[in-house]
Amino acid sequence: MNIAADYEKLLEDTKKKDLLWIEDEIDLLYKVKDGKFSTEDKITANKILDSAIQNVNMVKNENILFFLTKTLEGIEKKYPTLF
Repeated sequence: MNIAADYEKLLEDTKKKDLLWIEDEIDLLYKVKDGKFSTEDKITANKILDSAIQNVNMVKNENILFFLTKTLEGIEKKYPTLF
C-alpha cells in the first residue's frame, strides 16, 4: 500500500513539473512576440497544449487535472490572442 501511495505522489509531482515546463516553454516561444502571433504560432501552441492535455488525461488524477486547469488558465490569460 505504501509503495502505491509513493508512486501516486511521484507521478503527481512529475506531471506538475511537466506542466510547469510547458508553461515555461510557451513563455520562451511567445513572450517576445508581444501579442502578434502568426497562424503557425497558434497552431504550434495548440499542438503543445493538446499534447499536454492528452498526457495528463491518461493519468486520471484529480489533483493533476486541477493543476492542468490552472496552468491552462494562466497560459490563456498571459496570451489571450494566441488561442
